[in-house]
Amino acid sequence: SANFDLMRNGLANAIADGTIVPQGGSVEISAVQFGSGVTTYVDPTVIASQGAADAVANALRSMPKLGGTTNMAAAVSACAALITGSCGTSRQVINLVTDGAPDDASAAVAARNSAVAAGVDEINAEAVAAPGGAVDFLRDQLVYPGPGY
Repeated sequence: SANFDLMRNGLANAIADGTIVPQGGSVEISAVQFGSGVTTYVDPTVIASQGAADAVANALRSMPKLGGTTNMAAAVSACAALITGSCGTSRQVINLVTDGAPDDASAAVAARNSAVAAGVDEINAEAVAAPGGAVDFLRDQLVYPGPGY
């Protein structure tokens, strides 16, 4: 629970801070949470004001913690579908935050490759209290372009 709170509050605080996430309409944010399944908590939202930023931040802060495994492949696929369907030719970035290794590393890499083929420009990952093997996977296999650091 503490790691989940760190993740969601850190993201929410960054989004609400106009010095970190521009609030002039140049950024669109979506948010999904993944465990055994994937749930969208923020549909594609253009951050065009402090009010829009606060609404996204509040949605993240009130997001309940899902249980289950680490279905990273489904998460990457869901994110790719959200952003490639909404932001057109703009730079498209998936930022994945996790505390675990994927249920299926091959499926996660295949989902990453499909996302890139669909137009996603970059896939970042942050490991929060994740085991070393998960960090290695994220850095060496999932991050695009890779390797990460």
